[in-house]
Amino acid sequence: MTETAPGDGAVPRVPPLRGGFVRNVVPALGWAVAIFVGGSSGVPQPELDIGLPSDKLNHLAAFCGLQLLTYRALRYALPTRKRAPLRWVAVVAATLVGVLLELYQLGLPDRSADVEDALADATGAVLGALALTLLARTWLRPHARGLTDTPPASKS
Repeated sequence: MTETAPGDGAVPRVPPLRGGFVRNVVPALGWAVAIFVGGSSGVPQPELDIGLPSDKLNHLAAFCGLQLLTYRALRYALPTRKRAPLRWVAVVAATLVGVLLELYQLGLPDRSADVEDALADATGAVLGALALTLLARTWLRPHARGLTDTPPASKS
């Protein structure tokens, strides 16, 4: 949906996200708080034996989700900005939250800061941005242009 507004020239106009601050920004803030609560002292950490370091998978999933929610919040807060750069701004924001979480855990008696956790956080955020990019390229853009998988009807 890249209409141009009258008098705007070639500046694309993107329809605003539905809902307000509560629908678009509060979920990202709540997710970040939940990550900090989950990484705090006294919160039991799940022990799963799936052959992979489940702690790192938890970090990947949590920060992929944070990136997606942060991207939505940024789209709401900065509606005139292009979407692609906002995906990567959301990666930086989610990664910073991950670094802050590790620094916070330095001061907790039963937790430890871990560089590998911060790297897993950043990787999860990048995976979120890549998923959004793939979605935009394969599904959203063709549908926004009115293109579908069905060929046009022949004129016979």
